[in-house]
Amino acid sequence: LTLQVQPGEHYTSNGLQITPQLNYNGVLNVNIVVTDGIDSSAPFAMKYNVSAVNDAPVVNAIETDSLNFEVGSDFVNITSLFDIQDVDDDSLERAEIGFRRLNHESGADLLSFAGTTNISGVFDRQAGILVLNGKAPLAAYALAVRAIQYKYETQGQAQLSTKSIYITLNDGKTFSDSKDRYIQLT
Repeated sequence: LTLQVQPGEHYTSNGLQITPQLNYNGVLNVNIVVTDGIDSSAPFAMKYNVSAVNDAPVVNAIETDSLNFEVGSDFVNITSLFDIQDVDDDSLERAEIGFRRLNHESGADLLSFAGTTNISGVFDRQAGILVLNGKAPLAAYALAVRAIQYKYETQGQAQLSTKSIYITLNDGKTFSDSKDRYIQLT
């Protein structure tokens, strides 16, 4: 006798292995048929409970080219394309925007954020990390990140190099993978 998984909604199968659709949760109804090679049984309905899991937020849009910054210029926005997706949450609680240590000049690399009604920001000048806090919709966080500005401020000789800024998001449960934006000092 052989078991056969029948096609159905919200899953795929490979032999007896059943894989729910991405982000599906709830009751999964799977029909199984028993066959002896000649005759087949009527379908038997198996019910599986598929539990929801939290998916991390995702940065789904940011520039891939470097932002050119002329030393001596005023603050400039670090991104204009930034956008977020989270398949199972409609808000974020935190974002961290910081310089990679390898190319950060403490005190010279500055990030500025004015804050919004629901999102506040604190910049640690020595560490080069800006933390945004506050529960707000995804769109509000996208606008907040687009409002972050960069400036290079030094009293001595400027080191013309490429800076790397990372952006990490948190939905209150899980951190996203970080995405980088590069700044080329000219």
